[in-house]
Amino acid sequence: MKEIELINLRKKREKHFLQSDGSIIAKVYNEDIHFKRNNEYVEIDNTIIKENNYYRNKENDYQVYFKDSSIDDFMKLIINDHYLDISIVNSNNIIPITYDNNINYENILNGIDLEYQLLSNKIKENIIIKDKLYKKEYLDFIVSTDLDLVICNNNILAQKDNQVIFTLDIPYMIDSSNNTNYNIYYDLVKYDSLYPVSYTHLRAH
Repeated sequence: MKEIELINLRKKREKHFLQSDGSIIAKVYNEDIHFKRNNEYVEIDNTIIKENNYYRNKENDYQVYFKDSSIDDFMKLIINDHYLDISIVNSNNIIPITYDNNINYENILNGIDLEYQLLSNKIKENIIIKDKLYKKEYLDFIVSTDLDLVICNNNILAQKDNQVIFTLDIPYMIDSSNNTNYNIYYDLVKYDSLYPVSYTHLRAH
């Protein structure tokens, strides 16, 4: 008899399997593999699929939607009925390339790609500067949200009633020699429900 998963024993990072001799083997993972839906643990599947004019992830407790072009709000992130709509200022109209749990807007700005990797409990954003002579010191996004955005220790916290819903982690750069540069900062202002966000001191070396 092949091992059988005991679905009722699932946890965020655990699976349990009944063996042919009646024993049970637990497998523990280093990251979340399940999320709760209707009080049951469901397998996370961040494979990107096409739906109408959007690409989205299949199954997770967050939903992310990417437009099939980069004009206007090209990315929407939803969790716990809250949202972030993100656009990039003066972007080129780019059709993204998708593979597995990755999506890439090549040349969304001249000399810059935006790449997103959907992970179990976060989205990793890579800003790829392809021109080694690139000297611009900032990159501008516009965020529309029903949450309050604040900067804390160079993270951006998206909050509701002082409860953190999303976190935009500290940005950093890695050059072609694998050197890491943390001298990058968020600038954040607010106009009604809109937040212009800039990455500052952004330049290639």
